[in-house]
Amino acid sequence: MKRSKNFAQYFSMRQAILTIFHLLLIFLAVPIQGQDVSEMAGTWSGYIDVNNRDLPVNITFSYSDEILDGTIDIPDQGIFTFPVEVLDSSENKLIFQFETGNGPAIFRGIRSETNDRISGEFQQSGEVFPFDLKRNTLTNGRLSGLPESEIIIPVSEGEIGGSLALHPEESPLVLLVSGSGSNNRNQNIGGFRLFEELASELYEKGYSTFRYDDRGVGQSTGPADITLQEMGADLVQIVDYLKSNYTENISRLILLGHNQGGLVASMAAKSVSVDGLILAATPFQNGEKIIAEQIQKISEVREVSDEVLQLNLEFQEKVYNAVRTGEGWQDIEGELADRLENQIMELPLEHQNALGDMSAFIQSQVDRQLETAKTRWFKSWIETNPDEVFQDLDIPVLAVFGEKDTQILPDRNKEVADSFASATDIPFQAVIIPGANHIFQEANSGMSMEYGLLEQELINDFIQELDRFIDSL
Repeated sequence: MKRSKNFAQYFSMRQAILTIFHLLLIFLAVPIQGQDVSEMAGTWSGYIDVNNRDLPVNITFSYSDEILDGTIDIPDQGIFTFPVEVLDSSENKLIFQFETGNGPAIFRGIRSETNDRISGEFQQSGEVFPFDLKRNTLTNGRLSGLPESEIIIPVSEGEIGGSLALHPEESPLVLLVSGSGSNNRNQNIGGFRLFEELASELYEKGYSTFRYDDRGVGQSTGPADITLQEMGADLVQIVDYLKSNYTENISRLILLGHNQGGLVASMAAKSVSVDGLILAATPFQNGEKIIAEQIQKISEVREVSDEVLQLNLEFQEKVYNAVRTGEGWQDIEGELADRLENQIMELPLEHQNALGDMSAFIQSQVDRQLETAKTRWFKSWIETNPDEVFQDLDIPVLAVFGEKDTQILPDRNKEVADSFASATDIPFQAVIIPGANHIFQEANSGMSMEYGLLEQELINDFIQELDRFIDSL
């Protein structure tokens, strides 16, 4: 397990290349999958048994935009915050690796039924050693103590499983609707269980909540790759079920959608009677504009040149055309592969060799980046016009944005939200929460990579704003 003298330099350059490559499709790397791995997010500690000597290991798994990855520390080897790539998380397996200057080091593990332990074999340079990791206990956040019941709701395409936390007395029920891709009921983002924390906070304020697994995730059945409109149809049936079966428990029913969940909730609100609508970090511009703004913002932070930025924006336009027409994917794949190869060829030869089979590496990256762009979900996302979604709403609406959100930029989206407010007679408010990021933590930069490093709790101003709005209904 000797550390290569070029190890740190190799990682720095490799990450720089993949960062530039990732900016090509910053919003597309969101695999639509039924396997729920969000519960693996968090910190894990343990040992590799190297010839009867315990070698301490610390790993932090992060889960954001449906991607599980992380970093690893092996202090005795001088390894700190090296990137971890998850290769397989199917069934109860968890296989992940980190690159060394002499090839990958691979962990092949089995997850315990309670998802609090990973044990298996560590392999490097032809040698194999046992390893064992245990989840570290959270020290902050609320994440417990809710008097919840698990319920299964029949819908037209299967069943939806969720957690219902009812107050003993009649109270408002807040139904939580998750954002991009396929999410479980807790909406685990960067290791932060946003909806579990939100449910706890709202319960303390006197409100009941329901949060649920999206289709094909957790206890919910059916295909995971569905359109925003199909998600809205599921939500209508969920609302009908809750109103029919818990009439005596519900004084008012409010939909709260995070990110694209706000669009889904708005669609449903036109087809079923609810008392209020909360749009948390919800885009008021179409998907193309949102993605362009994300690329520009992240390019600015990472000091990507104007030339590369323009190439990336032009490439996005080609992707959108292929999504709409179903044509041109072969040319896109070829261009994407060529651009990545050109970046790799700028590395020293020894660093190129460390990537292994370059053709296989490039193809795997291309496939991963374009996977989401070819889904029905993504096509519906870029073809959905928020102007049409928000028109003709006839219930009070609160739109809440985070001041430091780098995914749904607050100023421009609030400006559009304010224009809706001025054009309607219904109570329609839009506010920006100072210091908050996309998931309403108190943030530093607001970039997604810091989500798991922040306090695992919601910023107080966000909860106060929700409480004020619900109480006014």
